Amino acid sequence: MIVRGTVAAAAISVVACATAQASTLTVKVDPPGAGTPQNPQAHTTSLTLDKIDQGTDGNAKSAPVTLTERFPADFAVTLGSYATCPSAKVVHGDNKPDCPDNSILGNASGSAYVPALLFRTTSDRGYIYKLSDQTVRAWIHFSSPQQVGVIVNGTFANGSAPFGPTITWDFKAIGDGAEAGVEVRVNSVGFVWTQHTANGTGQAPAAPTTSERARVKRARAQCSRRARRIKSRRKRQRALRHCAKPTPKPKTKPTPPPQATEGQAYSGLTSTGCTNGSWPFRAEMSFADGTSETADATVACSGTPPPSPPPAQGGSGSPLCPPICAVPASAGHRRPTPFGRRCPVWRPPARINPSLASGPGWFGVGSFAVKSTRAARSA
Repeated sequence: MIVRGTVAAAAISVVACATAQASTLTVKVDPPGAGTPQNPQAHTTSLTLDKIDQGTDGNAKSAPVTLTERFPADFAVTLGSYATCPSAKVVHGDNKPDCPDNSILGNASGSAYVPALLFRTTSDRGYIYKLSDQTVRAWIHFSSPQQVGVIVNGTFANGSAPFGPTITWDFKAIGDGAEAGVEVRVNSVGFVWTQHTANGTGQAPAAPTTSERARVKRARAQCSRRARRIKSRRKRQRALRHCAKPTPKPKTKPTPPPQATEGQAYSGLTSTGCTNGSWPFRAEMSFADGTSETADATVACSGTPPPSPPPAQGGSGSPLCPPICAVPASAGHRRPTPFGRRCPVWRPPARINPSLASGPGWFGVGSFAVKSTRAARSA
């Protein structure tokens, strides 16, 4: 029995090495047209990582720790048009977080495997909430084997070329059992950054505020309770008369987030160009056993590439500097040059006709007419 079990285990190990597959990254960007630095383009951008650390049984072989998603250098993080939801509201639980609708940046989904229960499960809904301009939190709900909503924190940062913004998702609490009570391995995960339209379906209307009448009523009741505690009859009556017509203090309302122009599209990720005709994406996932996987994807884009930087001014061949002298020239300049003579006096071609440069000290170099400083001082 022991030998048979060992042989079976060895056979399973060989099959695992032969059939294990790497993660696959699927990216969609809609619309594919790129924006410009002056007019960024909002997109619905979805990234789905599938077959994560897949073993022979089709499930992940190890628990996840972090997932880093890298976006193109032509992309920018634009969360300013969204409201902020307090982190205390986006917590582990069965019910959807009580956050403003316009704090939802997009959707999240995933499928997982629970080794202790030999059970697979797939999410039925999930949302990405804005916590600050650099941090977000995903709430992903599963209905089996029981109703539960797990959270995953994400933090934006700057990346290096050819990538730009990056976001790192922290899966450690899910993998080590702190979030669900048992170890959970992630088979697939997806995040969708949704494009919204100002004052449209993507942005919820402002929450109704308490009426002025209700505020006055509460202020009057509070003032009367305090007045009845006064022991002096005269002072108590005077305080009650004062409470009959209270002037409630105006409550300071939180500053609303800057809103996009009506009808204008906005999203958490926008593009500002299409440099090479395609956008590169990358997903890097690390696991509890010390291994990691990387998956790449590209999406074709259309648009005008950003303009090339202007050439450096000055130096040989530049119309702003004489080609025979790299040292700034002036009438009294005495610094020797590599040519063994003093720097010549240079004047722009528009002011000097080389064909008329005749006289002591003048000589032509290409389309320039210059005069040596020695001749200039003697003139």
